[in-house]
Amino acid sequence: MQEDIGFALEIGSITYVRPNSCSGWAGDFSMKMAHVTIDQLSETFADNYAPGALQEVVFIDSLPLGGASGSSLTIEFDQPFWYNGSDNLLIDIYYPQGWSCAAVHNWEAGPARSLVDLFPYYGSPGSTGDLYNLVPYMVLEGELELMGMTFAGIKVELGTQR
Repeated sequence: MQEDIGFALEIGSITYVRPNSCSGWAGDFSMKMAHVTIDQLSETFADNYAPGALQEVVFIDSLPLGGASGSSLTIEFDQPFWYNGSDNLLIDIYYPQGWSCAAVHNWEAGPARSLVDLFPYYGSPGSTGDLYNLVPYMVLEGELELMGMTFAGIKVELGTQR
């Protein structure tokens, strides 16, 4: 995702927008992030990051997922994640309990950039998943790394990201 983000920032929350009305909840919701250098995902989860690389940014016992069409779901992190601006960013979302119809808007990413494991209620997650070329549309919110830049430098650098 480096070519999509293009700059360093401290990520403090993530927001998704619902395409339709939904209800549900996620139990023991965990979101982790890691810097990775791979460009193609493997179907084996553990092959996509180095051991110990995943940093848990949020854990919520029970996350309500319901909302009206067009509403947003913002998840504030317990621990901000420092994205270095050069590696690919891996986001690992896991909730072994719950039920939902909590769809989010997606975009066509070209090569497979999502790995999904759908396991039965109270079942065990698998070590592998299915690759998809759809990526959830998300807004990563936080603070940009702006040290040592003048206002003019900031305008030029951010203006070239379009």
